[in-house]
Amino acid sequence: MSGKEKSLSEAVQEAGVFSKVLLDSYSCWRKRAATSPAFLDYYIAYQRVSTGVRKKKKILATLVYPVLLVVVASLVVTYLVAFVVPKFGQLYRDMNVEVARGHEDLGSR
Repeated sequence: MSGKEKSLSEAVQEAGVFSKVLLDSYSCWRKRAATSPAFLDYYIAYQRVSTGVRKKKKILATLVYPVLLVVVASLVVTYLVAFVVPKFGQLYRDMNVEVARGHEDLGSR
């Protein structure tokens, strides 16, 4: 090869189109004189595993906010029903104010 000629792997590496993992794997397989189809099978298996892991992490990260929102909303509603509503019931009883029939049971806890 003359000074301007490059190997295929060098040219592909300079182009920056393929991932570093693919280029390093190819280089390793080429040194071991492995065949290209076997190399591609291993790389495809690697890509499936790595993208699957990324998708799972992305889904979990996306679900954090809605789950947190539901938990906080549940805690707020529980607090209101367990503590605030009975206090108002007691307040109305102390003031001898008559409450509507459906609301009598709420403050009797």
